[in-house]
Amino acid sequence: RDAFVRGLVDRAGWGQPEAEAHFDRLAPQFEIGGAAESVVREAAVLRERYPAIVVAPLMYLLADGLLYQVDEKKLQV
Repeated sequence: RDAFVRGLVDRAGWGQPEAEAHFDRLAPQFEIGGAAESVVREAAVLRERYPAIVVAPLMYLLADGLLYQVDEKKLQV
């Protein structure tokens, strides 16, 4: 939250109270929650939108620098 608000203040010319209120109002709408679950949900949206294209739920982890395919069968989304 702090970094986002600071960016609005320092780079976009927002006032501190307005930036905080903006973040607090919109954050729930854009909250990701669990990363793997979010990737699986987004893959489902893309499959629905583009049925002729194969979509794989992939996730890159910064911690180890590797790309993983999320096993959708193990997640309940």
